[in-house]
Amino acid sequence: MFDYVLLLYSGQSNMGGPPAREAELLKSDFGVDITCIGIGDEVDRSELNAIASDPKEDHVFLLESQTLSELLATVRSKEAGKHEYFVF
Repeated sequence: MFDYVLLLYSGQSNMGGPPAREAELLKSDFGVDITCIGIGDEVDRSELNAIASDPKEDHVFLLESQTLSELLATVRSKEAGKHEYFVF
């Protein structure tokens, strides 16, 4: 079973109910670690924080001054070795 989710997210949920509720179930019931990358001009950081695992500084990122590949390298360096299956 996978224990890590990397979510590329606009930070604006618009259907299916609040994603934080589902994320909390994944984290608490299955031990899933969730990292969020906010993409776009109208990212709701509070929604990203509600979805992501703790500590937030290691699991919430905004695509701003870095390119996506640079940001993914940052995430990879923080998460690699913590999870049995970690490929991207």
